[in-house]
Amino acid sequence: MSTAQIVGLVNQIIASFGLILGGIFAYYKFIKGRFYKFRLEPNVSGEVVQKDENKYLIATIHLKNIGISRIPIQNEGTALSLYFSETGFAALDEPYIMEWNESIPVSIFEDVEQLESGETIGKKYLISLPRKTPPAIKMELRVVAQEFEWTATAIIIS
Repeated sequence: MSTAQIVGLVNQIIASFGLILGGIFAYYKFIKGRFYKFRLEPNVSGEVVQKDENKYLIATIHLKNIGISRIPIQNEGTALSLYFSETGFAALDEPYIMEWNESIPVSIFEDVEQLESGETIGKKYLISLPRKTPPAIKMELRVVAQEFEWTATAIIIS
């Protein structure tokens, strides 16, 4: 065997080995590494304002697509749920975990079909509150896309 043949054979072995390593890397990066999985960062906050005798909740919602895939937002299941505290605040000697009544769902992002990679959207909603508003409101944001679901929660003292 000549030197040129040996160099050619070694070159083919190295190229084949590199191709196999590249395939293994791609498999772990894209399949096992969840490279193209949906990644959404939801955020919700709110403020209670009073105008004359009426109270309103200004709900601010932000969604940020932090992944590299387009996320299709489903209208069904995507909502802002409002929970009102069942009791007022009392001066207790021990910590007390607030209990919440049933939720009131509010449809959100009805005009949004999808979020592109790196896109951030934000919306504000003005929601009228009952005249006898409990002292605390829990806002729970739920966003649904295919089989994925994200939530964010905020508690507002009214």
